[in-house]
Amino acid sequence: MDTKQLPLYKKIFIFWENSMLNFLFIFFLYSVCLPLQATEEPVGLANFNSPQEALIGEQNIATLGGEPSAMVDGCVNVITGTFIDCAIDVWSPGPDPLYIERIYTHTSGWSINEPENVEMLGGSLNRVVHEEKGMKTLYTNTLIGRTLFINATNYSQGLTNCSKGFISGKSNPHNLQMQIISPKPGTFAVYLRDGSKSLKYFGVDQRTRLSLTEIRYQHGLSYEQKPYGIKTQYTYQKSPLGWKIDEISNTNSLQQDLGKIHFEYDNFKLNPRMVAYANQDKSGSCEYLFSNYPARHDLHQVISTHAPKICYSYDDTTHRMKQKVLPNGRCKQIEYYDETNPYAYTKKPLTFYDGCTSPYERVSCLKAAVGTDQTLHPTHRFYYEVNFINRKSRIYSYPGGTTRVLDLHNQETRYHYDSKRRLTGIDKLLDANLYRTQSFFWSSLPILEGCLTTKTLQDGQGNLLSSRYYDYDKNGNIKHEWLLGNLTGNAKGPVLNKEGIPIAGQYDSYIRTYEYSDDGYNHLLREQDGCKEIVYVYYPKSALLHKKFMRVNNKIIYREFYTYNSNGSITRYVYDDGHTLEEEDLAGVTERHSVYTSYREQFPVGLPEIIEEKYLDLALKEEILLQKTQNFHDHQGRITQQTHFDSNGQPRFTLHWDYDAHGNILKETNALGHTSFYQYDENDNLIFEQYPGKDYHTVHEYDFSNRRICSKDIHADQTLVTHYAYNGLSQKVAMTNWQGETTQYTYDHCGRLTKTIYPKLLDSDGNSYQPFECIEYDIADNPICKTDRRGFKTNFNYNIRGQPFLIQYPDGSTEKNAYTLEGYLAKSIALNGVVTQTDYDYLGRACRQITFAPTGEKLSETTTHYNHFHKIAEMDAGGQFTYYQYDAAGRLASMAKNEAKTVYQYDACQRLAKTLEYFGPEEKDYIANVKEYDVKDRLIEERTEDAEGQVLTKIGYLYNEQGQPIQTISYHQSQPVITFTHYNAYGDVESIVDPQGHTTRTLFYYLHLNQEGQYVYAKETIDAIGQSFFQEHDSCGHVRFEIRRDPMGVIL
Repeated sequence: MDTKQLPLYKKIFIFWENSMLNFLFIFFLYSVCLPLQATEEPVGLANFNSPQEALIGEQNIATLGGEPSAMVDGCVNVITGTFIDCAIDVWSPGPDPLYIERIYTHTSGWSINEPENVEMLGGSLNRVVHEEKGMKTLYTNTLIGRTLFINATNYSQGLTNCSKGFISGKSNPHNLQMQIISPKPGTFAVYLRDGSKSLKYFGVDQRTRLSLTEIRYQHGLSYEQKPYGIKTQYTYQKSPLGWKIDEISNTNSLQQDLGKIHFEYDNFKLNPRMVAYANQDKSGSCEYLFSNYPARHDLHQVISTHAPKICYSYDDTTHRMKQKVLPNGRCKQIEYYDETNPYAYTKKPLTFYDGCTSPYERVSCLKAAVGTDQTLHPTHRFYYEVNFINRKSRIYSYPGGTTRVLDLHNQETRYHYDSKRRLTGIDKLLDANLYRTQSFFWSSLPILEGCLTTKTLQDGQGNLLSSRYYDYDKNGNIKHEWLLGNLTGNAKGPVLNKEGIPIAGQYDSYIRTYEYSDDGYNHLLREQDGCKEIVYVYYPKSALLHKKFMRVNNKIIYREFYTYNSNGSITRYVYDDGHTLEEEDLAGVTERHSVYTSYREQFPVGLPEIIEEKYLDLALKEEILLQKTQNFHDHQGRITQQTHFDSNGQPRFTLHWDYDAHGNILKETNALGHTSFYQYDENDNLIFEQYPGKDYHTVHEYDFSNRRICSKDIHADQTLVTHYAYNGLSQKVAMTNWQGETTQYTYDHCGRLTKTIYPKLLDSDGNSYQPFECIEYDIADNPICKTDRRGFKTNFNYNIRGQPFLIQYPDGSTEKNAYTLEGYLAKSIALNGVVTQTDYDYLGRACRQITFAPTGEKLSETTTHYNHFHKIAEMDAGGQFTYYQYDAAGRLASMAKNEAKTVYQYDACQRLAKTLEYFGPEEKDYIANVKEYDVKDRLIEERTEDAEGQVLTKIGYLYNEQGQPIQTISYHQSQPVITFTHYNAYGDVESIVDPQGHTTRTLFYYLHLNQEGQYVYAKETIDAIGQSFFQEHDSCGHVRFEIRRDPMGVIL
């Protein structure tokens, strides 16, 4: 090869390969030559000569980095038409759990155990690409020691600030910062820091020669240092699938091991299998079986100890996933616009414009078994309509467009997106007409590119109902959040300009204000809502919250303090109503609580083991135990045993749980030792349940969409069955009860219940009819009209929070409400015209309430006073005050009104144990009401005593395993007088035996055959002298007729 014609930087690469002067030449390369090849940072797709050049290294950005609302059925991105499958297969429990997540997109295949990496490509542009879980993002030119930011082209492809499901500077892609360093001659490493100051170090260097003159530099993730102290480390191995992770491990700030996940590979020529082991298989494992090796590495089966087995199949031509199968015939089938689809665009090779405008290679249909058999039905169909694109333009950008999605019932939803592949609107159609639109607006500022600024809801005529508007600081944190529209009940919809920014109008607005740190952590420092201010203080150079204060009128009225261990877990949490900044200063404190948590030091390390709740005795300046809980865990981190202790540190009771491998509860034992049993099918559906004391058990059956279609209560002498039916959208359309009577349900195209049709009844003339109820909705899904079974309609109007401000009843009467901007009921007009006005404090507690007659005359006024924790005084309408006092634990200690006073005392389990009702001014002028409880906090004895402890009255209770009282024990002249109560399997009272031995029995007929040949519910009660009272219900459960008979059977 003639090297004379090669550019300078390529000559240097060849020389470097044949010499030992690594450091000098690499430094020269990155410092001098490469900047000469690309000195201007790319700004957008328009800067490049071809779309391939512009988009190299970027992958799945709109699919995985866009607005979550663009996902349909949780697996198809409607903007890109990409099918997605993802799951967490195995995890290691701990304070920061490790887990293995796999993700598939049909455009890029599987990402399983793929090392997160940074790749530096040679060539004139010298791009830096970051790849994580199937998504690749592009960074600017690589220069040693230079901070790099995510490239603007990523935002042109759909990257947003809300892909994580929340908005924060901590996760904003604009705050990602990359730095390339040379730790030693001839080597390179990369630091990547996000907006929370989580630091990733890519130090595992792998070089691949692409050609004689071009080398690919890949750097695998070595560790991630979390801002709260946990460090996750990665090691690698050369596997049959390439360069893969060997082990992931967590350590805390003291370098103690917190858990690990290890990978092993079989001989792929004999058995293409990868296995992930969590903590040497103590916490579970997952097998990944591959097919078509070595030609392809198609994931064929996933067998996890934590989840149902999954099988995948792929098309032989396109190699895209075509089917996902779970146990017992559960199946999802994916179809595409490709060679397998006769309507596909099949021109090859596709130009950039063809790829943008054609549905080729996008999902066309999803199918599933949504019935009682395994027949696959098209649950979603996708139609892609792309806006016009100028093929003569040199600006390579994606055109905007619309994706139409039709469900099984041809109900249509339209998704709109712009040229930057960001969701701009979701249209819902009702009866083929536009019903409502949810719109999304995005910032046009370069520093906030891809940041959501406004979300709106409007009707089919374009009238805005509500809007939520976000204003950001320079780091992408929400600085102001506005909720706009009719909040009070007396305003109109918001008014916005074409960018979605609010402009003046006759609408309500509620604003919350936030302030964040500018130190790289993006800590929330302050928030205000117009009533109060909350201030946050953090430990230095940490993400750990230290203090939290609530201020009203610039005065601190509530405080929180936090202490942590080396895992970043809270070990001490304190809250009180003090007025100063320091925890040790008790000025103004009336009540202080603390929660202490200690964590497991044995495997699995770092899980909460002992939780103690205490309060501060202000007089003694000592903390007093209130209660304690001790947890015991299995190797998967699940609680298997939990012991509860009282305030004396004595054990009260212990709860137990047993699990299957998937984490489903198989057996649970309550505080009295009574046990419930459960069983599940291969898809984790509950199929069997048996509760203590029940002489029957229940089994459930499911269809091929895991919908419950049958429940059977199996008794020794009969089986009572309930059936359920669904439509193709998994909406319950019918329920058939034990008696064989069916209730039907109807829905509109928005999936809302609109009609309930009850079983047939007979009118007074003997004619059959089916009563029904109807519901109508507004565009926010609030029920605006309810029609009862008699045809009477009640109408409702709502504000944008879903609170009714006008209710119109069938007789023409109305109720009216008005609300504060914060959402509290400020004024109500009752049916009788009485007006009630209410004022609230900073926590939304009613502190003043005035009522007026319809004529405007003031009727009454009540006021209530609070400290931060409790009501301390109230004035009734007569001007009389009631005062409340509390003990140091925050429990009500006394209540006094005029001369009357009540004192409350508590047992070691914080239950009300004694109430002293004072009837005079002397110390012993009271009657005591004493209560005792069992370990499930059920009342087992209550008695009244005088001040000397003499028992005046006494009643005891005994319960069955279901918690129903079966004996009530009174005392007459110190002798027990017992009433016995017996229940059937469903908790209905079958018999009551009074102290004299007289028995009242009730017979239940769950399958009673009436005169019309219908099975209905009926019951008959027979008292001690033989008189009976028979009730027969209709098919809707209402009493149809009653018969009373004397002991001789004569109708009374």
